[in-house]
Amino acid sequence: MIKRGTVIGDTYIVKEPLGEGGSGAVFLVGKKGGAELYTMKASENKELLKREAFICGEIQSEYFPGFVDYEEDEKYGYLVLEYVEGTSLQSLLDGGRIFSGKEVLILMENITAALSQLHYHKIPIVHLDVKPANVIVMPRGEVRIIDMGAGSRVGVRQGKKGGTYGYGAPEQFWQGAMPGPEADVYACGKLMAYLLTGKNPCQPPYDVERKLLKSKGVKKSWQQVILKCLEQEPQKRYPDGKALHREIMNLQRAQLEKGIIRNKEGVDTIYLKSIWKSDYERE
Repeated sequence: MIKRGTVIGDTYIVKEPLGEGGSGAVFLVGKKGGAELYTMKASENKELLKREAFICGEIQSEYFPGFVDYEEDEKYGYLVLEYVEGTSLQSLLDGGRIFSGKEVLILMENITAALSQLHYHKIPIVHLDVKPANVIVMPRGEVRIIDMGAGSRVGVRQGKKGGTYGYGAPEQFWQGAMPGPEADVYACGKLMAYLLTGKNPCQPPYDVERKLLKSKGVKKSWQQVILKCLEQEPQKRYPDGKALHREIMNLQRAQLEKGIIRNKEGVDTIYLKSIWKSDYERE
């Protein structure tokens, strides 16, 4: 077990644990003699962590934490990334945060833009674990997607089943499957349904589609987009993040024409900045 104060590779000092998941434990670390903070994932599965390190090293985007370093010792591999300060959507939801349709549009504009960059990277990549816990809203309103532990190059056969039940597309849980960008689209459908209805897709009875159709507060335009994302057959969904991003922008334009949302320098920016704050802290 890695404790506070542990020195890793004669360089990084463990400050505190940040969490633990299926692919490893995550810590806040700093460099000896330095003030800057980083996120470090430690895992005994070095091969899996090396794959994640490779993917993180390939991604150079404002939507993902930057790659810093990878080290190993006899027991663990260590992946060091840029520290993302902020609050996860899951923490906000757990705290009772209710998201308006305007806020969901802004969040999804950013999330789908991030996925579009992955899916159209020079080496196309799928995230395969898009969920509220892996979406961070930073203090100034920027959105970051974290944890590429389940990620894979498109067309590479999975060595094991990956993703999170409740968000993962059906094809992700077939042994030896090769999920494509449509799997990330499916997860976006579950994420949007959760944000708009407040109903967690990981809790029984798991029927997000029925909850969505029964919810009077979710407009038909939203329902159509989400239900297409949640098609059981991958070829019936939006093909990738870029296509879904285009659809989200169409929803924004439709609301713009009705005068509900102004331009990105106006109301949108204010809403995005305030997503992580309480009503009393809003600017």
